[in-house]
Amino acid sequence: MTLFVLWTPAFFLDPVHQNITGLQSRCLWLYLLWGCTVLVLLMRRLAPGPWLWLLGAGFLIPWRLQGPGWMNDLHVWLQIAGITLLSVSQMRLLVYTGEKKARMYFLVLGISFAVMGVCSHVSGLAEMIWASGILLLIPVRQVQTGKKQHAETRSRKF
Repeated sequence: MTLFVLWTPAFFLDPVHQNITGLQSRCLWLYLLWGCTVLVLLMRRLAPGPWLWLLGAGFLIPWRLQGPGWMNDLHVWLQIAGITLLSVSQMRLLVYTGEKKARMYFLVLGISFAVMGVCSHVSGLAEMIWASGILLLIPVRQVQTGKKQHAETRSRKF
């Protein structure tokens, strides 16, 4: 069901030439559903950090061609800052704990950047690949990290 929601925008816009923000003018309810699904699933799988609040704020600030330039810039820079902070947290997880699943995050991020390079801008396709890739990978890492923490907690009690 989640993947269906994450890939539904492909039927409402041209994912190679438009990004998810383009849904605001065509289908506002789908834009809100898509963004809320991504944010809620990220919140349920990871401890909310500054990166989540930046992504959420960037999602709520509309990007409009006729809108003020500073607001469009704020929308873009909040998203960039959120993804950068999430990448730093994944890098820390990889370096300090040796969590191999964190490598998959960078693989998904690399594929998204490759799609952006081919499309020459942030496209809906890159956003859908990033969102579905991250949301498919995070539960596996989170469950394993939770098992490790549970084992450490049990060993401390005895």
